[in-house]
Amino acid sequence: MASFFYGFLAAVLAYGVNKLLVRLLTKEKVALVAPSIEECLKTFLGLFGQGNIVFTHFAFGFAEGLYDLITARQKYLAFFLSIVTHTVFGIITLSITEKFTLFLGISTAALGHTLYNLIVLKMARR
Repeated sequence: MASFFYGFLAAVLAYGVNKLLVRLLTKEKVALVAPSIEECLKTFLGLFGQGNIVFTHFAFGFAEGLYDLITARQKYLAFFLSIVTHTVFGIITLSITEKFTLFLGISTAALGHTLYNLIVLKMARR
């Protein structure tokens, strides 16, 4: 249950930070900066709450997916992709952290998240 709470808390905090970033930066720059912030929030809050990192990331994706159901053009696809991608980022974080370091785990997930965001932005322009 702690993982779920901290995943939702990370989503709320990320929403606030992202809203601020959108006022300060272009959409493309936010797509580059936000993943690192989100991956840190999800992972550090999950660890702080002694929760499961992967489930914390899943909960974050679920919360983001709920937001997508309200705001996205392709609501159900966005909901599904939010859950799947954030869960995958959690698996990446945990796997790399177990073999190497927490810093490398978060960095690798953030890089994957950034690449994913850039792909989504490019597809949205079509």
